[in-house]
Amino acid sequence: MSISQIRTALATNLATIPGLRTAAEIPDLPNPPIAVVSLDSVNYDQTFAKGMTSYTFTITVIVGRSAEEKPSAS
Repeated sequence: MSISQIRTALATNLATIPGLRTAAEIPDLPNPPIAVVSLDSVNYDQTFAKGMTSYTFTITVIVGRSAEEKPSAS
């Protein structure tokens, strides 16, 4: 399985969260709320005879900005 396929699978699984958009790659114009999958690191040859590769991914969730001030009561 390629890194691209793993990123896509992670994004597909995250898309099951109601109301959350997902992206397997960083979009040019993210539309919140969105979870973006990015590769953090790859560690090759983790076991004897080069039998395991470990991938670490980061999921960044971008949300819309909330107001810093509470609206005044009228």
